[in-house]
Amino acid sequence: MVRSSFLYLLFFWTSFNLPALAQLSMPAIFTDHMVLQRNQLVPVWGTDLPGHEVTVTLGDEKLTTFADEQGIWRVQLKEKTAGGSYTLSVSGTRTLTFSDVLFGDVWICSGQSNMEWPVERVNNAKEEIANASQPTMRLFTIKNQLNFRPADDVIGAWTACTPETARRFSAVGYFFGRKLQKDLDVPIGLISSNWGGSMIEPWISAEGFTQDRLSTRVKEISEMDYELTLKEIEKKRKLWKTSLQKLDHGLNEKWMLNDFNTGDWNKMEIPALWEDAGHKELDGVVWFRKSFKLKASDLNQKEPQVHLGPIDDSDQTYINGTLIGETVGKWNAKRHYYFDPSLLQKGENTITVRVEDMRGNGGLHGNAEDYYIMAGERKIMLDGSWKYKISIDRFPLPPKAIDKNFGPTILYNGMISPIVPYGIKGVIWYQGESNAFDAKRYEELFPMLINNWRQQWDQGDFPFLFVQLANFRAVDMDPNVPVGWAELRDAQRKTLKVKNTGMALAIDIGEADDIHPRNKQEVGRRLAISALRVAYGKDIIHSGPSLADINVLSGKVVLTFDHIGEGLKTSDGIAQLKGFALAGEDGKFVWAKAEITGLNEVTLQHPEVTAPKQVKYGWSDNPGSLNLVNSADLPAVPFKKDI
Repeated sequence: MVRSSFLYLLFFWTSFNLPALAQLSMPAIFTDHMVLQRNQLVPVWGTDLPGHEVTVTLGDEKLTTFADEQGIWRVQLKEKTAGGSYTLSVSGTRTLTFSDVLFGDVWICSGQSNMEWPVERVNNAKEEIANASQPTMRLFTIKNQLNFRPADDVIGAWTACTPETARRFSAVGYFFGRKLQKDLDVPIGLISSNWGGSMIEPWISAEGFTQDRLSTRVKEISEMDYELTLKEIEKKRKLWKTSLQKLDHGLNEKWMLNDFNTGDWNKMEIPALWEDAGHKELDGVVWFRKSFKLKASDLNQKEPQVHLGPIDDSDQTYINGTLIGETVGKWNAKRHYYFDPSLLQKGENTITVRVEDMRGNGGLHGNAEDYYIMAGERKIMLDGSWKYKISIDRFPLPPKAIDKNFGPTILYNGMISPIVPYGIKGVIWYQGESNAFDAKRYEELFPMLINNWRQQWDQGDFPFLFVQLANFRAVDMDPNVPVGWAELRDAQRKTLKVKNTGMALAIDIGEADDIHPRNKQEVGRRLAISALRVAYGKDIIHSGPSLADINVLSGKVVLTFDHIGEGLKTSDGIAQLKGFALAGEDGKFVWAKAEITGLNEVTLQHPEVTAPKQVKYGWSDNPGSLNLVNSADLPAVPFKKDI
């Protein structure tokens, strides 16, 4: 009797507490309103009590399996054509039911901030949002998270596309999906997994680095304890910051004060990058200072404001010796600081800006009209000559922060691995700005990422489409300036050698003073055009003119192009082509006279280059208004070639 009572109580306790011990669970990628990939086997997976039976039901299809020793189970649903809606039911230690499930095409939208950029911040955002009701387009945004090892899950949920859900979704992804849905008339699922400022290395899995020079670093990261590492690095960074302040003569000697003697300071025309003012190797701290005069009527105005252009990387801004604002690590963001009107005085005033730059270019850049003070209704311009003095010419290297670029694999682990092997049609990718300092390495890493993701998904060579970097920074008038972004674009172009890839150009729709061009509509449209050709086999012009061959005839260079459609033309109706340059034996480039001389032919010449050895087109960070296009109005692909 006692034994029977014990067994009864054990059975009761076990049944009652089973969900607490281990119950059926599925990844966050499975929710109501999801889109499952049409026309291929559909993986469905999760966890449950080891050995427990799990039944998956969709319509009249029912599959049964058992959780393995680790509690993992997986089935594959049969292929289905586009449509719905369906209800997906999964039963084990409990039952999960997902409603309003559609079959269509699922695309991952990944990369850095230009892929992350939301619909609410594009051109004509208000109108775009108002028209964003797309019931059979579904959106899934993965919350940013990094991990030293593959994470168990992501945070997110599928939603139907409405004005409210679309407004904060990836704009490139949304406009890409909208174009596909219009042309294909099938449900579209978009998974947004991106992180602003991220390099490419964190998006590749550990397996991708097996034969790579970063394999040792990958192993180190996988063996780290995240919380412990975070505490150790924060401690080191505090010590580093303290040592940095001790090194900064400007802080120690209070260079921001009005009565500080600036007689030995140099002068620089602002806006400008200090590299362009002769400080090529400077990565440190520079103090800038400018005087401005105010009338009595300018004083005691409500909310005086300082407006400054982008400052690379960080700033602390002072008015008459008092700190009024600071921005850290936003090298391309304009500064806008309100301050107390009591800081101003009649007559001469000073503005002092302390600038920190860790890597690459530094200084107060942008456009002249960005630099001014508003005192009431009066605008006092601040562009022009500023005094400056270098306080630290070379930073001691800081301990690396645990952020999105802490090391390889960490974003793949946190934001991609948990959704593998969810059925997908393909990937769209917009990234590269953060790797523009080393294009040669990107030439290795980008194909590595594509092949790595394909291996992880094990769905064959699914389409992988990407955006070539847009034009950015001031227009380069000299054809011989350094061109980091042009080289990165060429690394992207070379990746077209990888099977089932496509490239959408943005060389004509960037913005000189904004790394985030607002015309995401055209970027998404061009990606969709590429998808229609690469992923769906449509017979359309999906690329701009691409260099096919070079010939030299009597000192003239004749270029022939592929992807011309019905023929080459200029986008502005002007016969003279822009952006072509030639170089002779000395390697010095000059702008060439360039004209369309045939259906697929462009001829270049220059009187000083009688024996041309090199030719390039659109080969700069910002080549300006290029005008060579094909009959589909798609811009020509930039290039640089030996002859």
